[in-house]
Amino acid sequence: MVPVTVDQLDVAARLAGIATALTGLELAAALPRIASWQVRPRYFTAPGAVRRYRALALLTALLGLDFAVRPEDCLAGGGLLACLLLLRFTVALEAAGDGADIMLATVLVPLGCWTHLTAPWIRDLLLGCLAVKVCTAYLRSGVAKLAVAAWRSGRQVALIVNSRHYGARLPAWPLLEYPQLARAVAWSVMLVEVVAPVAVLIGHQVLLVWAGCALLLHAGIAGVMRLPRFMWAFTAGLACLLAFRGIF
Repeated sequence: MVPVTVDQLDVAARLAGIATALTGLELAAALPRIASWQVRPRYFTAPGAVRRYRALALLTALLGLDFAVRPEDCLAGGGLLACLLLLRFTVALEAAGDGADIMLATVLVPLGCWTHLTAPWIRDLLLGCLAVKVCTAYLRSGVAKLAVAAWRSGRQVALIVNSRHYGARLPAWPLLEYPQLARAVAWSVMLVEVVAPVAVLIGHQVLLVWAGCALLLHAGIAGVMRLPRFMWAFTAGLACLLAFRGIF
């Protein structure tokens, strides 16, 4: 395996930076509302607690913007700081965490310590662990969907796209009107997810085609469900995976 260089991870660091910036900005805007849920009330009972957490969220956003412009800052240790901030929010705001936050934190760990690692085998080990994590995330999601009859029939896709919080009127009606279309979309999503480990093991053009399909999947989710953080966080993971397999 050809050792991965810093230049190959610049793209991943920039993508992770955009995801980090979006996460910080969304948290800063939503913190007063999230704190009122009082899922973890002890974190917000002190005077000024919400303001302090909003300041941390804005710091997270600034770090992300810096990574997007200067990816070397992420690779030199900034990624670890951003990861710690994300984990802090995950603990304090349990109900606000999701798969995008976990994937982003997982990506930021190897990126954040990359410059300080000198042994190629340690770098390969870190990226290898990240590749396993990315594959596992897709595989588990796909297998979980396959186990649900509503997903296999396509009905779940139609219901999600027609929901109040994550729906969109334009793509919702054809999915509800034509069950075959909803079934085709659902099986396309599940197929992309469950074949991830196979694509990574084969590599080369197969991995590139799979990564392109995964990117289209996340772009569609970002556009329809208004979840851009998912796209940027998982795309950063895909970039690390491609670098690990020597695609770019």
